[in-house]
Amino acid sequence: MSSPQEPSQPAPPPIEAPPGAVAVPAYAFDELANGHKEVHILFEGQVYRLHKTRNDRLILTK
Repeated sequence: MSSPQEPSQPAPPPIEAPPGAVAVPAYAFDELANGHKEVHILFEGQVYRLHKTRNDRLILTK
């Protein structure tokens, strides 16, 4: 089994929410993917694939 590649750049710092706003978790894709091009997300018994394209866009498929 090969080790995952290191991201080319460190993840940016989290964006601060305005005072009084409810904070929503935010994650950098490269942090989630740990050097891979895709992650699988389980939601209500279904598997979704979040894939990073060559053009640095994200595609979510079921």
